[in-house]
Amino acid sequence: MEIVGAFSFLGAAIWAIFTLIAKAGRQHSGQRVDHPFIFNLFSFGIVMLTLGILGEYLWRTFDASRGRPPYIIEREGEEKRNTCTSGEKR
Repeated sequence: MEIVGAFSFLGAAIWAIFTLIAKAGRQHSGQRVDHPFIFNLFSFGIVMLTLGILGEYLWRTFDASRGRPPYIIEREGEEKRNTCTSGEKR
């Protein structure tokens, strides 16, 4: 997903630079259709790049916690404090 976001962001940047150069050289036909497409491509690229980074982070967190036990033992081999085996009261 990061690759799609990076390519669309890079494509929008190249398209915006080309449009600015063409407009500065007066070679542009004057169509204002390019601007919404460039903005949408930039937005799509940023969103996909961000989702890809977030997905990688979540996957690594999930992968790190996969082998862990579902509970944590505080102290191993410790007897219970409040119970008595002989039936006497403490």
